[in-house]
Amino acid sequence: NDYYLTATSSSPLLSTGGSSSGAAATIAHGSALLSIGTDTGGSLRLPSAWTSTVGFKPTYGTFSRYGVVSYASSLDTVGFVTGSVECARIGWECLTGNGCDDGGRRNLNGNDDDDVERRWG
Repeated sequence: NDYYLTATSSSPLLSTGGSSSGAAATIAHGSALLSIGTDTGGSLRLPSAWTSTVGFKPTYGTFSRYGVVSYASSLDTVGFVTGSVECARIGWECLTGNGCDDGGRRNLNGNDDDDVERRWG
């Protein structure tokens, strides 16, 4: 068998579920402080609930989707899983920069042109 179950830390018989379940499993295992994934209909939030981790799906366009394979373009959102709300706050602060390559990305830090000039000018 080439396929294996991504199990929860509490039971090898229970799946973490969701297409971003690896992100939740990684955090629950303690292998990382933050793991990025995508959420269209609960793919980050549900595995987080099942593994007692923190799943964060921000408002659409908060993080760049550049490079993400689209399933439902108006619903696909890049988010992350962490082990605590404090780690989620730090992750938010680190990841809310401007994604110049994504037309669906909102600019949270002011004028897009000013930010591009500052970064690449």
